[in-house]
Amino acid sequence: MILDNKTKSIEKCDIVGEHKIIGIPNLYLRVNKTKKVFRLKAKKWLTLGVFGVDTSLRKAELLSKIISIKIKQGVLIDQLDSTLNLTKNLDDFENNLKLVSGIKINNLEDIPTFIDVHQEWHKFTNFKEKWSKVYAQQTMNVPKNYVYPVIGNKQIHTISRKELTDCINNVYEKGINETARKMRGQLEAIFDYAIDHEWIDNNPVPSAKSTLIIGKKNRAIGHGFLKFEKIPEIIDILLAKNTPQSLATIVSLITSKRVYEVCSMKWNQIHLKEKQWNAPSTVTKNKKPHNIPVTSEFKAILEHLKESNEGNYVFPYKNSHISKESPRNQLKSIIEENIRDYQHINSEREPDAHGFRTSFGTWARQVGYDIKYIKSQQSHADDGSVSEMYNRYDWIEERRVLAQHWEDFCFGKTSITEKARIS
Repeated sequence: MILDNKTKSIEKCDIVGEHKIIGIPNLYLRVNKTKKVFRLKAKKWLTLGVFGVDTSLRKAELLSKIISIKIKQGVLIDQLDSTLNLTKNLDDFENNLKLVSGIKINNLEDIPTFIDVHQEWHKFTNFKEKWSKVYAQQTMNVPKNYVYPVIGNKQIHTISRKELTDCINNVYEKGINETARKMRGQLEAIFDYAIDHEWIDNNPVPSAKSTLIIGKKNRAIGHGFLKFEKIPEIIDILLAKNTPQSLATIVSLITSKRVYEVCSMKWNQIHLKEKQWNAPSTVTKNKKPHNIPVTSEFKAILEHLKESNEGNYVFPYKNSHISKESPRNQLKSIIEENIRDYQHINSEREPDAHGFRTSFGTWARQVGYDIKYIKSQQSHADDGSVSEMYNRYDWIEERRVLAQHWEDFCFGKTSITEKARIS
């Protein structure tokens, strides 16, 4: 028989035998005619105490977690058994174990909080995987904003599946499904890290397919994007402003690069003679370097900025570069009075700077460019095939034609009716 991990179900159980307590690994309630005893199934059965006499369900759960950790740390089963025989008060367990085994063991109080584990995991994984600055900041901010206020100060071994499910669902309810999906994956990795360090035995994070997650069936909606016929008008307004922020917005649009990569662009990445911008792996989302053709108007913008800019960044602001929010704010200031006039008929959201990539991808398919050129221009992952794995050509020359065509369209030099310039 399986019992709920609730005190009432244990109180009512009077069937003689061993009863597994669901939700607490390897913990059983042994019922006989006179008493009910908590037992832990380890390398041998360990008696934790008599229910209602010297041991509560909560105490049995805590003891089971402590013992599981001690076993992983190499403490002998017989030493744990002898310690349990000596222990009447949970607070005495550690001292009694020291008496029995003569070794120093961490107290239950030393098990870290969620905040401690998250920050340690973040530091370790960032160093190991060499995250981009943007991704590192995202993986710090998402749990900090949505998990810390709820369970941040709880010890990692005390956090329940329900609490984690509630955190994830709260983000889904805000309508930011992509953030919720990514947060669930981050939480899973954080708790796996806790398992590796023997702070917990099982990962309480619900799987991506769990019926507990309310947003799992919601369809992802991309960023809003612009009507094609409005793009030259927007370019003219941005050119007239002639600020680092407005020019960065133009470059984001005509290159189809991610906004942060444009805003943080450095002069040492630019090769005007070769007409190429080499975005390093430290700023790209997929952590791979990406080569971008420098088209005619893009080149003119760079040469204009270079005349008055002696710093490291192409789009400087104070001692650093402009914010990644700058292009979004620039676009918003132009279209906010009449958004519907600028929103593409197939766009489910209001246009934003992150949707420039959608505008480019939609246009490029519409006029007939090969998907491999489009994906390569946007630094999207390949299909994972063996042939692609051994391919190191990035279609740079073909993409020069594609990029120049798109730039010409954005600047009003050609119409939407012109088909792809290469097959």
